Amino acid sequence: MQNSRLKIGIIRGLGPRLTQAEFACSFKRFEPTFIAGEANGEIKNFCNDSKLKTYDLKLKEIYGIDPVKLVLGKTTHQSWVAPSKYDLLNACKGLDVLETYELYHFFSGQAVDVAKKLNIPLVVEVWTSFLHPAYFVPPYSINSRKVINSASLFIARSALARQALIKLGVSESKIKVIYHGVNITRFQFKRKSKKSSKRIIVLYVGEMEEYKGVLDILKVWPQIYQKFPKAQLWLVGKGKLTESVGKASGVKVFGYVAHSKLPEIYSQADIFVSPSKNRYLGPFLWWEEFFSYTLMEAQASGLPIVATNSGGIPEEVGGKNLIVSQGNLEELKNAFCKLIEFHDLRVKLGKNNRKRAERIFNLDKQTAKLEKEIIKLL
Repeated sequence: MQNSRLKIGIIRGLGPRLTQAEFACSFKRFEPTFIAGEANGEIKNFCNDSKLKTYDLKLKEIYGIDPVKLVLGKTTHQSWVAPSKYDLLNACKGLDVLETYELYHFFSGQAVDVAKKLNIPLVVEVWTSFLHPAYFVPPYSINSRKVINSASLFIARSALARQALIKLGVSESKIKVIYHGVNITRFQFKRKSKKSSKRIIVLYVGEMEEYKGVLDILKVWPQIYQKFPKAQLWLVGKGKLTESVGKASGVKVFGYVAHSKLPEIYSQADIFVSPSKNRYLGPFLWWEEFFSYTLMEAQASGLPIVATNSGGIPEEVGGKNLIVSQGNLEELKNAFCKLIEFHDLRVKLGKNNRKRAERIFNLDKQTAKLEKEIIKLL
């Protein structure tokens, strides 16, 4: 790294992902520092191997309590936890710009204070694709309003995210739509011959939770397996359903797989499925699929996709893949049958998806676009 490069801090808070550390490494015009909390061994090893400067900050409960953990039994990105302001400030000293994500996260609110203290611009990625209740409910709303009033640039990771920001009162001149990306060198398209396609692998990668549509897959799978006995369903991920989903014929449950090993699994698959379903808190929409890393990875891997119309999925996968209604088992079954039966269709969609990933989900190119916008702030 050259000392003449400008320095950027990538703040990722709780439980950072390898994809986020890889994103930090993709900066070329800036020297990145990856600032996160409670990184696991895989992330730490990646950062060490990549010579990525990191700060692994200790997190604490801001108000002495975390209601999210009390309700869910685990800490999530919505938890009332953050590093101490002193530790975050110390990690950010000497930087020229800060980059964080989401308006309502507590560490984003802290990033505002640090950016003001250091007199540097704050850039905020926004993935949330609708007017989330957290934007209006304290204490999350305090962070949201703070960020909206102070950030220099908002990077909407989808057109839907842009629309939500405008509805919140963010000036359109401060918003740029730039898709995230994945490492298209790690995730490759490997075309299979018709002979090798006799065993058809349907792949799901994600949380093993009901709202991700895992139970919908399992409900239709017996019919699929009866019609196509050489078909296999591979389930990758962890969650409440991990221990209970592997009893059906033709189903293989991997559980959690290190992200560095995922490209090999994608390369063996023939079809990717993402049947997410919106979640509601009473009458209020609480969650929908924003923009999924796994759908970008599947496209880079040249896989045809069966997915639902949840949130940003149609925008992410384009109009050529098979989109089904949320929770519609007949549509899901028919989409599986269509792709399993027709090899040429799988290949055609897979090729189109690879080209799409090369065009709009190339991590290096997308980060270069982001850097260009950040440079304008300095």
